[in-house]
Amino acid sequence: MTFHSNQYNKSESLTNGGTGQSNVQAEAIYRTETSAATAQAQNVTVYSIGLGSAITNQTTAKNFLYQVANDSDGPTYNSSYPQGEAVFAPTSAQLDTVFQEIASKILLRITQ
Repeated sequence: MTFHSNQYNKSESLTNGGTGQSNVQAEAIYRTETSAATAQAQNVTVYSIGLGSAITNQTTAKNFLYQVANDSDGPTYNSSYPQGEAVFAPTSAQLDTVFQEIASKILLRITQ
């Protein structure tokens, strides 16, 4: 079983043991970063949400979400793009609060 990789413009394996999973993970990261960069280049503010302690306690995962959002707390912040925000909810019980926080910021941007 295969899927089309936008990153490499070819078919990649879905079922080649650990390699298949790595292919899908790499493609998901690539598509997320590319989509976020495309949106930011069109002056769109991007928010990203990390859920669970596996994300909130892992620097690599947090930096990925900082990059996707172009959050100034991240190591890849680019001041020529709109500054977004990466928000983290260590548990699902905190997820509603995170969504409300982002919704408030979006509403504020719309009304200004």
